[in-house]
Formats: sequence, C-alpha cells, structure tokens
Amino acid sequence: MALIADSGGIYGLYDASDRNHAALEAAFDEEPGAVIIPSAILGEIDYLLRAKLGMKAAFHFLSDLAGGYA
Repeated sequence: MALIADSGGIYGLYDASDRNHAALEAAFDEEPGAVIIPSAILGEIDYLLRAKLGMKAAFHFLSDLAGGYA
C-alpha cells in the first residue's frame, strides 16, 4: 500500500505544534509502502514551511525528500 500526502499533512509533520503532528508522525512511520507527494503541491509545501516555520524547516523537508524520507 502507499500513502498519498497532501500539503497539510506534510506541513503538520514538520510543525511540532500542529494538533495532528503526533498522529501524522505515526501514520508516516507505520506506512510500509511508499509515501507519494504529488509534484503539483511541492511549491505549496515549500511556501508553507518557509512562511510559517522558516528556512530551516524548508531545508529539512528538501533534505528528507532528497534522502527518500518524506
């Protein structure tokens, strides 16, 4: 099975204060299949992370994405 992630789910995964953060971490950690992030929302994720959490979070996401962890 695979998990298809949207921008809200990805954002909540990186924002520890998000009310769904723990549930999102669990869902991503427990998914045995691929996590699919549609390319059409990558710009939105980048914007949300930079605007609300800063460049460090955006770089963390890009690093995870390049390493196959997001």
